Amino acid sequence: MILTILFLVLLIISIVILWLNDWYNDVVTFVGIFLGILSFIAIVVILVLILTVQIHKDLNYEQFQYERTQLIEQYEQGNQYAYDSIIEFDKQLLSIKKWANNPFTNWFYNQRIANEVDFILYEDVDFEIGGD
Repeated sequence: MILTILFLVLLIISIVILWLNDWYNDVVTFVGIFLGILSFIAIVVILVLILTVQIHKDLNYEQFQYERTQLIEQYEQGNQYAYDSIIEFDKQLLSIKKWANNPFTNWFYNQRIANEVDFILYEDVDFEIGGD
């Protein structure tokens, strides 16, 4: 969220610089054009990333829940390969929860996954949550 606002402010500043400039100062013109192009490209990339996450958020949530359910079933049936998959799943979920709570990147992550999906924790799974 903050990145999007930052680049919008940068775009507005570049427009103001170009609007107030009398086109006789090449350095100010160059800075205004450079900031404008940079911020416009960044805003387009940010909007594409945000839309990619937000349009399919319900489908991604359902797929994440399905994967969690399948891992639990495999583990309970004694599948030895489920152990590594559970650790990877929990690490991925930890990363999503971490970045979804960061004000700089929260629009880029599915809040529903971060808030509603629980970790797969078993006594013999060697995975620690939290901590730096």
